[in-house]
This record gives sequence, structure tokens and C-alpha cells, in this order.
Amino acid sequence: MSLYGSGRREGVIAAIALACVAMLVHTLGSMTGLSDGYEGDQTLASGMATAHGLAAIGEPLLWDPMGSGAPLWTRGAELLYPPWWLLGRGQDAYWLPLLAALHSALACALGFRFLRAQGRSRYAAFVAGAAYGLGAHMGSLSGHLAEVAAIAWAPLPIEVFLRYARSERNRMLGACLAPTLALPFITGGTVTATCVTATIVLWLVRRALHDPSRRMSMFATGTASAAVLLLLTAPIWLCQADAPGVPVDLPPPPDLLGALQRVAGPLLPFFTALGLMRHQRHTPAERWLPIGLLGIGIAVLLPLVPSPFAGPAPWQETPEALWWPLHLALVVLGASGLDDFLDQPLRRRAATVWLLVASASIAPLGFLLGADTHRFHVEATVLLALSLLFTCWRWLGILGFKTVLAAAAVCWLATSTLQEQAGATRTPRPVAALPSAQTGLKTPAMPGIESAAPRRSDPRAHIVFAMTRSYAPLGLPILLPRVKKPRLAVIGLPDDFVCLADENARVQRVADGSTYEEFVAELGNGQGALLIDETFARGWCAFVDGQSHALLRTDDGARVILLGKGTHRVAMFYRPMVATLGMRFAALGLLIALAFMLACAVRTLHSDKN
Repeated sequence: MSLYGSGRREGVIAAIALACVAMLVHTLGSMTGLSDGYEGDQTLASGMATAHGLAAIGEPLLWDPMGSGAPLWTRGAELLYPPWWLLGRGQDAYWLPLLAALHSALACALGFRFLRAQGRSRYAAFVAGAAYGLGAHMGSLSGHLAEVAAIAWAPLPIEVFLRYARSERNRMLGACLAPTLALPFITGGTVTATCVTATIVLWLVRRALHDPSRRMSMFATGTASAAVLLLLTAPIWLCQADAPGVPVDLPPPPDLLGALQRVAGPLLPFFTALGLMRHQRHTPAERWLPIGLLGIGIAVLLPLVPSPFAGPAPWQETPEALWWPLHLALVVLGASGLDDFLDQPLRRRAATVWLLVASASIAPLGFLLGADTHRFHVEATVLLALSLLFTCWRWLGILGFKTVLAAAAVCWLATSTLQEQAGATRTPRPVAALPSAQTGLKTPAMPGIESAAPRRSDPRAHIVFAMTRSYAPLGLPILLPRVKKPRLAVIGLPDDFVCLADENARVQRVADGSTYEEFVAELGNGQGALLIDETFARGWCAFVDGQSHALLRTDDGARVILLGKGTHRVAMFYRPMVATLGMRFAALGLLIALAFMLACAVRTLHSDKN
């Protein structure tokens, strides 16, 4: 009844049923051990463990002083998305699969709602919505929980934009565009969020070109939404600007067939081919097929583009997420093809016969092209079963056919999800935890305040007297492993600086925290440099004996301060732009968005009264 009724109640029941199916699939994976690999995704969980540890000792959540020596906000979004605060409390093996299940359920529900807004039938939206939130594509992103969350929220801003583009009076939807676009960004799924934004920008330009009467209105809405989106996501891109430079490995050559195999699977191409057998004008194929083809080109070529950032680009960290436009296009085209068949099944009998013949050639084709032969044989079997099912629709009856097809589709999607979860690659980039926070140790007092803690030597701080000038391009670390060299290569070392060795030189750390460090360096009659073997970032500034001092870096990313003769008190403070400007920009963007929505609501109410 929930799939064939016409009321709103049936639609709500269908969306809840999809969410329950997604939760059941992930629960089954946890119970059988197939999703144990979620414990290996330490990027997000360990970062949040560091955040909890710093918060417990009253430190700003910006830097990991006792672990990796890197900014905590490596993506800039860990602290902006409330569900991530459940991680890092010692129960990650429980929360990681649960959060993945919840976001998969959300993806199914929002995918169903989006397809209904596109005019698809409730039945087609149910089957295709399950294909959006489950299947091989979502399973292959296991271990990239931020991208899974972004995929879950992605249909919402697209639906808001399409409703706005089709309505001439509802300006409230235009005001909601920027906040809904910011949701995938704040989850940390930068790749998927950027794909969503690019898709909406292309649609906005296309709509403006084909509708001159609303061109100025759309231009104003697009400009305002872009400005508000930049403000709302300021902590993310400012954090990326402050991130330290790390070596970037060349990406491997793209596996086109393997990626297409994971994204498409046998179900969606079958439904899509049904809809394309008889091309009609003004069908979703005219809009979504070019988006899918363009998405393939971007997903193949973009990982080969060098990173413009100090470290790896987001598309180099999670290249699987670049296939989201193709995934969404196949979901919409598949729903359209299923509707097209159900509207006039008698005209689809020849189509199913041709698909039956095409399905039999899938496995040999995959073997010749060098893809995974076993998987292609399995998917060819699924295609053959689908073709046979579609040829038996009259014998089953239309209601029985719908029921059997929906059950078969959900079972296959659940199987492919669990199969990809079992073999997915996890831990894209581990983040060290904070030992002092985990053990409850207190950090020393702030710099400038005498502390009762005894002075201690630190293996990460050294006095060096053998240095040479480095010529690393653009100040980025060279692509070589970090090894001890007889002379320290320093970027920006003055030509007139002369090193004088003193065997009695020593350094002691007297205070440290997540945003500061303080040392006492005794060089005697020597002249050299204080080397802090921790990650250099643009937010660090140095003070020597209370005076501002230049902070240099080695070619492998450590911090260096040049010092003269005598005893010096060296203090360093971490003041990144994300702390000084990021949250202010985000608060300003939120205020502008709320004011925009309030103004639109008042204007709409006034127009209705008139």
C-alpha cells in the first residue's frame, strides 16, 4: 500500500521504509563482521579524540602539540558538524558503523524525496532512492564517512534549487539555497560538496540563458548565495590556507572500468537503458545524460591535476567521491526508465529482448577489457535475471511484478553494499592522538607566566649549527623521505648568517599548549638555530626575548628560528586565520542568511495579504 497509494501518508511510509532498510543493511554488516573495517577510519575519529582531549584541559581546539604536530582542523569541518562529536570517546567501533547507517538512511530518504520532486512515481522513487543510498558506490566509500554524510545531504540543495527555478514567487527557496549548500561542506565531504555546487551553478546558468525574464533575479540570487556560502564555509577554506605543506605523491592511473563498475552496477544501467530505448523530448535524459558524461570525464581527469594547495587536494584524497554526478544521473535516469516501462509495458517487450541479448555479452566484454572477471560474471547474471523478470511482467501481474522487482532490487543493493564494505580501503590519512589529554595530564602555564613545573629537555627541540640555504620551489616540501642530513637545509636562510658552534649549547621546553610553545635556548658563545621538529604552518609566529622574530622552515617541514650568542627565551604562538577570521565570517554569513529568509517571508506574507 505504501508504494502504490497516492496520499502523503504513503509517501512518508515509503521514505521510512527506505531508511529502515538502510539501517538493517548496515546492522547486518556489523553483526557479521563485514563492516569491522570502519574501525580503521582513524582520520575523523582520532581527530575528534584530540579535540575532546584538548577541550578537557581547556585548550583551544586548533593544534595537536603532543602528537602529530599538525592542525586539528585538517579539513576545517570536524568541529562544525555535531554528529562527529560522538566520535573519539572510546566507543568508535560502535559509533562509526551507526553514523554510517544513519547517513545511508538519510541518503535513501532524501533521494526518495528528490525523485518525487522530479515528478517520478512513488514506486520508481522508492527503487531508485534505495539505489542512491545503498549499492556499490556507497559501499566503496566506507572509511570516508565525511563523504558519505555529504552524499546523504546532497539531494537537499538540488531539490531546493530546482523548486526555486520552477517557481517565480517563492523567494524563500532562493534564501535557503546557500545554507543547504553549506551542509555537505560542513560534514567534511569537500569533493561531493564541490560537485553539488558545480552542478547547481551549471543549472543556474542554463536556466538564466533560457529564461530572459528571470535572468536578473537568478543572477542576484546566485551572487547572494555564493557570497553567503563563502562566509558560511570560511573556517574550511581558511583552514586549508593555513594547513602545513606535506609531500604529495603522484596519483595512480585511473581504473575506469573498475570505477564504472562500482558506481553503476547492473541495476541502474538496466533501468536507464529501458528509458533510453524510445527517446522523447523534454525528458530527464536531455538534462541528466550530459551531466553523467561530464561527470565521467571529470572523475577520470581531475585526480591527475596537481594539487594547488600546500598538501594533497581533496580529489586526491578521496577520488571515489568524484563519481557522485554520474551516480546521481544514473539514479534519475533509472527512475525515469522504470516509469517509462510501467506506463506502457506493451511497448517495452522488444526493449527487454534486446536487453536480454546485451546482458549476455557483458561478461565476455569485461574479460576482454581486463576488468574483474568474477564480478562481471556476477553482474551479468543479475542483468540476465532482471531481463527475464521484465519479460514475465504479464504473467506476474503488474502489482506482483512491482513487488518482486522491488524486493530483488533491494536484495541486490544490500548485497553489493556489504560486498564493497568488506573490501573497502580505509584509513585515508591517520591523525595522531593527544597522549597528555588521554591520560589527564595538565599542560604547563601560558608563556610569560613563571610555572612551578621543572624545566625539561625535549627530543623534538635541538640547537643546530650546520645549515645551508634551501631552494625548494614555492616553499613546498620536496618529494623525498625525511632523513638526517649533515647540513640542515633551511628555506629563506640569509646569506650573511654565519654559524658558530658551541658544544655546551642546549635547549629546554618550559611551556607548551595547543596554541603556544616556549623554550629557553642557551647558545653560550655560539650562533645557530633552534630547530623544532614539528610541522610548520602559516599560523605560527615567533618571539625572541619579547621581540617579534622571523620563523623559517626546513625543506622537510620543520620550524627553525635563528639565534645569536647568549641565552634566549623563545616563544611561539599559533594564530591561524581560521581562529581570527573564520568563525566571525561564518557567524556573519549565518546572520545574512537568516535576515534574507526573514525578509523573504515578510515580503511573501505581505504579497499574500494584498
